[in-house]
Amino acid sequence: MYSVIVSVRDRTKFEEILLPSLNYVKYYLRNRNLPDIQTIVVQGTESIAKNYNKGLVQAAYPIKFFIHDDIDLLDKDIPLFVRIEDLFRRFPNTGLIGLVGTTGTSNGWWWDSPKELQVGHIYMDGNVKEYWKYNIEKPFYSDLNFIDGIFMATPLNIQFSEDIAGFHLYDNDYCNVIKQQGYEIRTINHLVRHHWIKKEISTDFTYYRQKWHL
Repeated sequence: MYSVIVSVRDRTKFEEILLPSLNYVKYYLRNRNLPDIQTIVVQGTESIAKNYNKGLVQAAYPIKFFIHDDIDLLDKDIPLFVRIEDLFRRFPNTGLIGLVGTTGTSNGWWWDSPKELQVGHIYMDGNVKEYWKYNIEKPFYSDLNFIDGIFMATPLNIQFSEDIAGFHLYDNDYCNVIKQQGYEIRTINHLVRHHWIKKEISTDFTYYRQKWHL
């Protein structure tokens, strides 16, 4: 059924936030005599791309979910994972599904694209307490160029680019790789809670921009 891959530096957030929020879909699957979720936790401080690739080779199921450890899925009714599996079934050329992103272009952060082209919504918890809402009129959106790496689902076995160091821009890069392989990117309309501690992000875009000729 589903493999959940999580990159962690400290297991505490994972065990307190993401892991309990998986119980809803686990219960849903158990009641239908379906296989339980495979949860793969990879610890490492070098890069999230390397951590995700280590998890990818361990994945036992076709659909892989790469989720940040501080995400609360806020599941109800039909679980998010089940709805995403249905989208992959309905649109077989879909290579990647996320929750928030943009149909626009950007040579940096996806949220630097025009606001009217951004889709999805998310409740920012932690020390922020803000509801970030973009276009959410449709149950799903197609033709995304970039999605946020807080949540990414794929049925593919395409590896992350380990030349992208650290813990940022791996998601932009992965979106570019997916599109380069001829697949489409979508988002699904689903609200999650992100237990985010706001801090300054210092990221050098030079290599990423050179790589993709931006």
